[in-house]
Amino acid sequence: MFMTVKGGAGVLFGRGAKVQTFRIERMNRMKLKKWLAVALSAVMAAGVLAGCGGGGTGGSLSLSKVNGLLSEAGSSVTVTPDEALDSAVRSAVSDMKEEGAFSTLDAMASVNKTLALPSISLTGVKAGGAYVITEDELESGINAAALARFFEVNIDTSKLGDLTVVDSADEFAAAAVLAADTLVHQYLTASYIRQYVQSEELASQLVALLENGVRFTYSVSAQRTSYDGVTYWVFGAQAAATPSLPELPEQN
Repeated sequence: MFMTVKGGAGVLFGRGAKVQTFRIERMNRMKLKKWLAVALSAVMAAGVLAGCGGGGTGGSLSLSKVNGLLSEAGSSVTVTPDEALDSAVRSAVSDMKEEGAFSTLDAMASVNKTLALPSISLTGVKAGGAYVITEDELESGINAAALARFFEVNIDTSKLGDLTVVDSADEFAAAAVLAADTLVHQYLTASYIRQYVQSEELASQLVALLENGVRFTYSVSAQRTSYDGVTYWVFGAQAAATPSLPELPEQN
């Protein structure tokens, strides 16, 4: 309880306490966002790597098909288009052609550099991922259930439908987003925070902020390209986490 005796020391003390409370709360929110950024980056990397599939005759994705596949798999997630991500994937393809080599690590570095990810802003955090695979590998198809077990993703494989064996670009994108979103909700929890944040006080503060809710949104993009006689699919994905935070206490 703040003292409000006009002209007395209590006014100064009250203002000082309010300012201190404001600063602590703002600092904790920034720590939450930084923690979310690190966790989301790890999740996106694992999620995209957990995807599988490819093939197809087109050179890009059908987001309506991707969303349809996600819905059929029992997910409420929908992906949205993002021109900046599309441009970043094109830039990654151009960069790798110029370097004379295609790899997931190079694609991820290029996409994240172009989009300046991971990023932290007043509204939330963003993280990205990328994946490169040859069309021959994509057309062979990969068993999603086996990958889910390998990456320890808790997905109900009985509901995967067409994503059980992924063999198209749209299925790859849907599987990657499904894996990322599942990992997000699997690991961004109070128990996960307490496990990895050493300070019990800070962990409790982060948990309190996290429990207000975090909204996750996703964008995906892909480009089919050929280089030195090999046809590749280059995929890019971006996730955004927006915490639902209460109003900060007044500063004065």
